[in-house]
Amino acid sequence: MAELAELSDRTDATRLVVLVTPLPPIANAPVPETPPALTDAELAGREWPALRASIIDIAAALDRLDATGGSESARVRAEAEALLRTLLAAGDADRAERLLEQLSRPYDPAWRKRFAADNPDESL
Repeated sequence: MAELAELSDRTDATRLVVLVTPLPPIANAPVPETPPALTDAELAGREWPALRASIIDIAAALDRLDATGGSESARVRAEAEALLRTLLAAGDADRAERLLEQLSRPYDPAWRKRFAADNPDESL
């Protein structure tokens, strides 16, 4: 504390000087415990509010698309329905991966060349 008081006497009154002494590494430090896994009821209770809100958001977006009646809205709605069918397909737990694959372009090993040809000002 005396060092801190001495330092603060020599410095500008608008600055606070704090001395930080690094702690030595702890040998054989205990590994933090893994938190217990959530029960089925706990997980469902935690996930349901966000899931419900997402479903309501999707329903509202589909309602807005239907209200316009345009061809672009119909195309977007058809794509959304296809994604929802993928999402609701029973089977495995890889729904997010399947949706991302559906929404992604196939990998193009020549993407760098193609990108450079499309954007001559860009340097890679």
